[in-house]
Amino acid sequence: MGPNLHKIIGREAGTRASYSYSDVLGEADFVWTPAKLQDWLSNPRGFLPGNNMTFAGVHRPRDRTAVIAYLMLESGYEPGDLPE
Repeated sequence: MGPNLHKIIGREAGTRASYSYSDVLGEADFVWTPAKLQDWLSNPRGFLPGNNMTFAGVHRPRDRTAVIAYLMLESGYEPGDLPE
């Protein structure tokens, strides 16, 4: 089971308290944005080689868009707010 994704957009990768990340994710130097999530969800292992995630990804672009839209909503973004 992974870390809680509530308010993931805008959060630095690998920093959720009380979760033990793989070394590569714990040392990653980026902030989660819709574009980063798009890349991660399409190919988790290819996006960040060496991560321990067993998740195969979300292969259908429409499904990825829906997941990202939900995460944006749960991160507090309103229509018209587009993080970089």
